[in-house]
Amino acid sequence: CQRSILPGLILDFVLNYIFFKQLVMQFLYSGGCSGLDVPPSDVLELLAAASFFQLLPLQRYCEARCAQALDLHNVVNMYIHAKVQPIIFFD
Repeated sequence: CQRSILPGLILDFVLNYIFFKQLVMQFLYSGGCSGLDVPPSDVLELLAAASFFQLLPLQRYCEARCAQALDLHNVVNMYIHAKVQPIIFFD
């Protein structure tokens, strides 16, 4: 049973890696967040990458996007991410 799940997990990991590498590299090459087009569903993942690579401007951008998108449907997910990730926007 686990063999059928493994290729899907690997493919998902590779696609996420390529997507977030593209966003992080776009941020680095452009020198800012003005040209970023991040889907709302991916902002939390990009926030984790920005935090991991210590890209504070990108992290602040993601935190601001999360604050704008906060509603009753995603408040628990945002809370969980806030407990796991060191949030600097709300300091």
